[in-house]
Amino acid sequence: MGAALRGRELLVLALPGIVWKQLAGEEVKWSKDFPAVDSVLVKLLEAMETMDKETFEYKFGNELTYTTVLSDQSVVDLKPDGSNTVVQYVNRMELIQLVQKARLEENKDQVTRVFNGGVKEKSGRDSGKL
Repeated sequence: MGAALRGRELLVLALPGIVWKQLAGEEVKWSKDFPAVDSVLVKLLEAMETMDKETFEYKFGNELTYTTVLSDQSVVDLKPDGSNTVVQYVNRMELIQLVQKARLEENKDQVTRVFNGGVKEKSGRDSGKL
């Protein structure tokens, strides 16, 4: 990246649309933007929303907890002691919202760093440009 900038060469940044939207300050929508990142999870949560109690209990029993797996494969608690708290059918919508929030915000720090990094001008001043 540095060589391309110093040599005034074009640099192609092949980032997912969800990242470009965040960089542009546009609203990111779960059902529209996240399938490009994890379509299986989007479909699972959509199915869970409309699932009846019997199907939910058959599929998940007492195994589903308030955790999610991030893109780097790390498992995070979605609420305090989430890995030890079983999700009940009546609370499935809470889980869905927490998963969506965690996954949509998991790269927030990196996007902020890219946005704030900018390109330094020769004077050492931040030009504010990406």
